[in-house]
Amino acid sequence: MSRPPSRVLSHVLSIAAVLSGAITSQAAVTHNYLFNSGDGTQILDSAGAANGVALDGAVVNPAESRLILNGTGAYGVLPGLDIAINTYTETSLELWFTQTGNTDAFTAAAMLGRTSTGENGETSGLGYDYLMMQPTRGPTDQGSRGAIANGTYDAEAGVTDGARDLNDGQLHHMVLTVDATNVGYYVDGAQIGLAPLGEFSLANVSNDLAYLGRSLYNDPFFNGSIYEFRIYDNALTDVEVQSNFQAGCLDNCGNPIRLEVNRETGDAVFMNDLSIQNVVAYSITSASGSIDVNGWRSITDFSDADGDGSIDADDAWVIDSSLSTLIGETDPLNAGADDGFQLGDPADLGALFARSPYEDLVVAATVYDGFVESTINIPVIYSGDSIGRSDFDADGVLDADDYVILLSSHLQTLAGTTAYETFLEGDVNGDGVNDFNDFRLFKNDFIAANGEAAFAALTAIPEPTTAALAALAFAGLAGIRTRR
Repeated sequence: MSRPPSRVLSHVLSIAAVLSGAITSQAAVTHNYLFNSGDGTQILDSAGAANGVALDGAVVNPAESRLILNGTGAYGVLPGLDIAINTYTETSLELWFTQTGNTDAFTAAAMLGRTSTGENGETSGLGYDYLMMQPTRGPTDQGSRGAIANGTYDAEAGVTDGARDLNDGQLHHMVLTVDATNVGYYVDGAQIGLAPLGEFSLANVSNDLAYLGRSLYNDPFFNGSIYEFRIYDNALTDVEVQSNFQAGCLDNCGNPIRLEVNRETGDAVFMNDLSIQNVVAYSITSASGSIDVNGWRSITDFSDADGDGSIDADDAWVIDSSLSTLIGETDPLNAGADDGFQLGDPADLGALFARSPYEDLVVAATVYDGFVESTINIPVIYSGDSIGRSDFDADGVLDADDYVILLSSHLQTLAGTTAYETFLEGDVNGDGVNDFNDFRLFKNDFIAANGEAAFAALTAIPEPTTAALAALAFAGLAGIRTRR
C-alpha cells in the first residue's frame, strides 16, 4: 500500500504539535495486572481488588513478569462482576503481549462479555455483549481487531488492522478505547482507526466473563505471553497511547525505539527492542548546536540503496537539513520501495554528538505501518561520562589546559554563534560572551575539582577585577607558559 504524500521535514512540525497538545482525558487506571507477584496461579490486581486466576496450564511467572499461555487450553480468568465494565461511561483496555502460532485463526488476547447458552433465540456458544481485543483473525490472515458488541459478531462496532496479524513473536502494544461517540483501536502506539459507536453502549456489555487468552467464541486459545493488562476509567487520547507505547512495559518487556548516545565517542545508534517499525523520516535538533555534522553518518550518504545498503537497501534517502542545530533525512516517495528502514536491528548514525555539557538532543521519527504515517517523539539515552561546564577541551579533566582556553578568549569578541561554539572559547554560562562571570564560575568549578591550593598555583596572581581582566588574561597565560 502506498504511503501518503511526502512532506519534507513535516515530522518536525508534527512532533511539535504533539508535544504542545494538551492531554485532557485524565484517564485513571482502575485495574492493573503486571504478573510480577503471586504464587504462579494468582493474577493480582495492583490497582484494584479484582484478582484473577491462571487456569488449565496457564502460568504466572513473576520473575519474568508475564502470563504464559500454551495455546492448547490455558487462559486467565478475571472477576467480571468485580470489574463491572458496564458501569463505566468510557474505558480503555491496554495490553502488552507476544504471540506465536495461531496461524490463520481467530484468537482473543482479552475479552470481556458473555458466551450464550442458546436462550432467548440466541445461538449457543457464540460471544455476546463484549469488548474484544483480537490479535489474529482467520481463516486467512485478516489482521487484528478491537471491537465492542451489543449482540454477537454481526452487531459489532470496531476497527480492523488489515496490515498484519500480530502473531510474529514480537512484543506488541494494543489499546482499545470507547468513549461517548467512538471506538478507537491502536497498535504499537499508532491509531489504526476510529469507528462510530452509534447506539452501542458500555452499559450493554456483560459482566459475566473476563478472559485473558481465551475467546468468548469457540476459537483457538492464545499462544504466547501477556506482560501487562490494564483497564482505565476513560478513553486514552492519541498522545497518551503514543506516550505509553514509547514508555514501554514496566517490567522485563524490553525498551521501545530510542537513540542511544555515547557521551565519550559521540556515537549515536537507533535501538528498538519492541515490534519492528518502519522509519521513513527522522530529525535531531540541538538548541546548543551540539551536533557534529561531519561525524554524522547519514543514511543518505552511507547506508541506503545508493550506499552500502546496511540500513535501507531498497530506498534512496535525501537529507532535509545538515546544521549543527538540526539534522534530518527522509525516504521520499517514488525513490524505491517507499517503506523506509525496518528498525529492529540497531541503526548506526555515526559520531553525531559533539561532546559538551549540553545534552539537549531532541529526536522525532516518522513511522509507517502500511496505512498511515505517524510522528513520534524518540527518547535519548546517554551513556559514558559527562563533562563539566568548564571542561572546554572536553577531555574529562578540569585542568590548566582549560584555564588557557578561558584566558585566550577572555573579554574578546567570540567567533562562535552557538552555545556549543562559544563553550569551546571559554563561555561557561552560555550567554555568548567570555567575561568576569565566566571567570568566577570557572574558578568555583576548578576549586571544587582540584582544591583552592591548586587554583592558587594555577593563577599565581591576584584574582582579577572587571577593569583589570583584559591585561591579566595575557599575563596569566604568559605565567603558565613560564611555569611549564
